[in-house]
Amino acid sequence: MPMARPAPSTSAAANPCPACGKPMESGFLIAENFVEGARWTRQKTRFGTGGERLVEPDALGNQYIPGYRCSACRLLLLVY
Repeated sequence: MPMARPAPSTSAAANPCPACGKPMESGFLIAENFVEGARWTRQKTRFGTGGERLVEPDALGNQYIPGYRCSACRLLLLVY
């Protein structure tokens, strides 16, 4: 399984935060895929199961979701 693609741009100046306008840094959110891995759901569930799988795990069971992070206002913008 190939690695997840890098975030679209590594230039922080080219990626202002949509909430505060400060530069965002590109990187990856890492999730371990021991049970179900990173999933999207509209509501919390009792045992944290279900939802839509966002990305497939790599050979070691890790999931790398590319995106951007604003450390000023603590916003993550994920690209999957």
